[in-house]
Amino acid sequence: MEASRSWWRRGGSGAGRAGVPPARRALLLLLPATFFQGYDDLVLGLSLPLIAAEFGLTPAQAGLAVSAIQVGSFGLLALLPLADRVGRRPVLLWTIVGYTVATAATATSRGVAELVAYQFVARACLGTEYALATIAVVELVPAERRGRALGLLASMSALGMAGAGGAFLAVATLGGSWRVLYAVGAVPLAAVAGARRRLPETAPPRGPGRPASVGSAGSARVPGPRNLARVASLRRLAPTLAMRRFARALRSAGVGPRPVVAAAALSFLFAVYPTALTTFATLLVVREWGIRPSDLDPAHVALWIGGVSGFLVAGRLADRFGRRPTSVAFLLGAAAAGLLAFRAVGATERALGLAAVIFGLTGTTPLVSALTTEPFPPEVRGRVGAVTRTAGLLGASVAPGLTGALAGATGSVGRALSLVALSYALAVPAALALPEPGPEPSDPPERPDRILRADPPE
Repeated sequence: MEASRSWWRRGGSGAGRAGVPPARRALLLLLPATFFQGYDDLVLGLSLPLIAAEFGLTPAQAGLAVSAIQVGSFGLLALLPLADRVGRRPVLLWTIVGYTVATAATATSRGVAELVAYQFVARACLGTEYALATIAVVELVPAERRGRALGLLASMSALGMAGAGGAFLAVATLGGSWRVLYAVGAVPLAAVAGARRRLPETAPPRGPGRPASVGSAGSARVPGPRNLARVASLRRLAPTLAMRRFARALRSAGVGPRPVVAAAALSFLFAVYPTALTTFATLLVVREWGIRPSDLDPAHVALWIGGVSGFLVAGRLADRFGRRPTSVAFLLGAAAAGLLAFRAVGATERALGLAAVIFGLTGTTPLVSALTTEPFPPEVRGRVGAVTRTAGLLGASVAPGLTGALAGATGSVGRALSLVALSYALAVPAALALPEPGPEPSDPPERPDRILRADPPE
């Protein structure tokens, strides 16, 4: 128990080359995944007016460009399952390289088509990064401390959003180009890509009797002319065969369809509310509420910053009281806060309401990550993660259109957001349908999620 309590601080013989314990180094190398998730999500929305002005886009064309970029996030359907086959570490290494190159290339875009193409690739890599970072933390950190670790991981997305906001304000104040926002972001990514080589592998080892992957050395066959038609038909059936393989993998791991469906539903509903808020925040605050940056009260800003503590508070509560009860409390609290905040009239009421919304949204992030990852065995977490993340992307894709339609019907962005907040109340049954993750049984010594419990020497 003492070893598990000191997974973050312990040094001694387990210290790395620079005196940093392997536990701390592994988590530090995973934190940029969520930081840049927050940065990338917000910086596109903030810089969209500048991009539209430079490329001469109408609001409708700008919306289509953003939608096309968001589709790139579905690339994790192809990338994330690879983590179950080739390991977490190589996929984390290559996705950070791909995201770095695509982000730097975005700053050189000569037109909207190039920007969409570069950001399409960046979103595919970033979505895989975020999902794999969560899986790695679940597999590295003991259950009794995992909520806090996931809270710390998720909190970096808020820091990334703050970085995007600060960078945008600097660019807007100095009259700079939106390209700076992407060029600057690529610099730390290059450093992280090099450091990621030190990450430990957390995927379970392949069993001696496990068949080799299709196309591995010694198993590939070149089809003759008579088999070409059969090969073509098999390619058409590839999606069906992939689903059957996934179903077989779930059955062999002892997982039924109900928790997968519940996790997908929870991920879908979880993504709707924050995506709607980040997309329409500027319209709500600047146009509807008439608040300019110079009008902001420092006390209100301090309240909003304090609301970000939801990440860490939720993680601690989850470790103490359980994932499901804490998730239900935060989901219902965030929904209630949205109903009140976006319909408030006075400046103080709006500030308090927004602080409560921020606290609720940030708190639900590590809780949903835990509930949609921990209950599943390590050998299928990558594939289940692809399903749940895809459901979340669908929710994020639906959110802007849904919120815009509600704003048109109600005549107010605030009222539309208050209705969208109810998606968190609808997510409660899905959270309750998932099993409560408990302390794992005694693990074999070679299992990778033990490495942070005693920090062995390198």
